[in-house]
Amino acid sequence: MASLPRSEDARKANSVRYFIGNVGLPRQLQRFAISVERPKRKMPLRETPYLNRRTITRSEAPAGAENRLHTVLRLRAGGSVNHRVEKAPADSRITERDSKQCHEFPASFREHRTGSRQVRSADLNSGQAPDHSTDCDYQLPSTGKSLGKRKLMTEPVQSEPFLADRVDDDLIITLQSDWLIGTGVPDTARIKRDLKDSSAPRRMVFKDALGKWDSSLLTFLMNCQDLAAEQGIEFEDANLPDGARRLLTLARTVPPNKDAGKTEGTSGWVTRIGESVLSGWSGTWRFVEFLGETVLSLGRLMRGRAQLQWSQVGLIIQQSGPSALGIVALINFLVGMILAFVGAVQLIQFGAGIFVADLVAIATVREMGAIMTAIIISGRTGAAFAAELGTMTVNQEVDALKTFGISSVDFLVLPRVLALILMMPLLTVFADVIAIGGGMMVSVLALGLNPTEYLQRSIDSISLNGFLLGVFKGGLFGALVGTAGCYYGIQSGRDASAVGQATTSAVVAGITSIIVADGLLAVLTNILGI
Repeated sequence: MASLPRSEDARKANSVRYFIGNVGLPRQLQRFAISVERPKRKMPLRETPYLNRRTITRSEAPAGAENRLHTVLRLRAGGSVNHRVEKAPADSRITERDSKQCHEFPASFREHRTGSRQVRSADLNSGQAPDHSTDCDYQLPSTGKSLGKRKLMTEPVQSEPFLADRVDDDLIITLQSDWLIGTGVPDTARIKRDLKDSSAPRRMVFKDALGKWDSSLLTFLMNCQDLAAEQGIEFEDANLPDGARRLLTLARTVPPNKDAGKTEGTSGWVTRIGESVLSGWSGTWRFVEFLGETVLSLGRLMRGRAQLQWSQVGLIIQQSGPSALGIVALINFLVGMILAFVGAVQLIQFGAGIFVADLVAIATVREMGAIMTAIIISGRTGAAFAAELGTMTVNQEVDALKTFGISSVDFLVLPRVLALILMMPLLTVFADVIAIGGGMMVSVLALGLNPTEYLQRSIDSISLNGFLLGVFKGGLFGALVGTAGCYYGIQSGRDASAVGQATTSAVVAGITSIIVADGLLAVLTNILGI
């Protein structure tokens, strides 16, 4: 590569920061940036995949002739940047040459630093990118003497997204280049300034010179439309792309929600208490209404007029009864063992270990068997009822039954409540037997009691009234669990989250009603002496 001249003028030129100004061509013409590196030592340029490398040569000028330089660039592919561009006059023009034709591009240069690199950039304000094989040089108009080769790179520069021009009574906005959301939405402040600096135009007209576009264009157009409405200017969108025009019309069809984004203030404690009372009252009224419909459905069943499918009742009995035997047996067996251990700790101190059988048998048959089984069924079957009916409500299957004239209570609620009323007493008896067996295992293995004696003592301690009371509690608890599950399932909302809330409410309501009912029965049986 040819070395730089060592003349005094050349050294002065090397130390000057210079700017070749823009010659004022229209801004809508395409721009390209030419970046040239200041030479310190010869070293290869780091590869940059998005830059097209070009080679330039220049002609040496005599001393004192820098201000008369006329810049002529002839581009050729290849090479790397390792020299800067010397000083040139402000009216320089970049000329692209090939073997047959020559095109001149008025240029503006700027100089900046990138890390340790001193970079000069030239914006070509017109023409196309010189993408064919050419040479580049700097030369004097008079001599054309060569100053040696220099290397440069070219890369495209994003043009202005829009241009605003005033023609008579029209404000013409030319949309050009690509409008992508990643580059941001152009501000309309310049259009506002143009409107303030001159008399208000009559129309705002758009011209289409767009490349790619997305929602950023729609946002800009909506801002312009709002600005036109504020200034009382007609918004003319006939020249916009069809897709943009349709989307703009669609966006303005539905007015914006004025309350969007507003947060409700925190209500006072009096308001919250009132809302809770009203909500509880309405919920209680709905439950009483549902309970009345269920009782009427049972009355229709007794008269043989209920719209009930017994095959569905059998299926629900199988799901809530035999399918639940395993979990019922496990829980009640452990409850029997716990009761035996608790009783043995105290009774052994008095030498009355045999009475552990009485404690386990009476507590299980009267209370624990029915309660524990009902709690298990509430969490297992009651939740399933609520989820199933809630899903049917979301899918509008319950509404479809009403449309066909089929009572949803007869077809959906009655089979489930009836199945639990029939199965819970049987499950309670099964739970009593398993719990007594758990207590017997603890008594035999830990206390050394005789199994036969333990069983005989258990049978003697169980009265008929106590056994029937436990069976009655089982049926009552089954009705409560079934009613709670069906009620919250039928009253479920119309979305997926409402189904989950209905399931949770059904389990909580079922367990709560079981405990409350058992407490009331305990008080009542004590009064009656049962």
